Amino acid sequence: MRDSNREPGLFDDDSVRRLSHQRDPSTSKQAAIVHDATGVRQKHAARILSIVDEHPGRTAIEIQSIDGELTEYQVRRRLSDLKNVGKVQYGESRKCRVKGTRMVTWLASEGE
Repeated sequence: MRDSNREPGLFDDDSVRRLSHQRDPSTSKQAAIVHDATGVRQKHAARILSIVDEHPGRTAIEIQSIDGELTEYQVRRRLSDLKNVGKVQYGESRKCRVKGTRMVTWLASEGE
């Protein structure tokens, strides 16, 4: 059921178990499995990683505004995924240019 367009090596197979929270309803868990199996999760993560590479030090909301297609929720989930596999890391915290509140910024991890 894996899509041949799946980004190789971005996530390991064990990360599928971490796609939803333990207390999430079964429908959320099923949606997360489909999201991963179809390659959508990897495609979104690759887009976000590219934005972080090209625009280091942006907040999640700023990243979302650059992409323009993904929701804030999707960006935050994929940033969390990318952080969990060591592709991105927190930068400094500062006032977001979009929301005006203090937020963490994101950087590509060393060696990326």
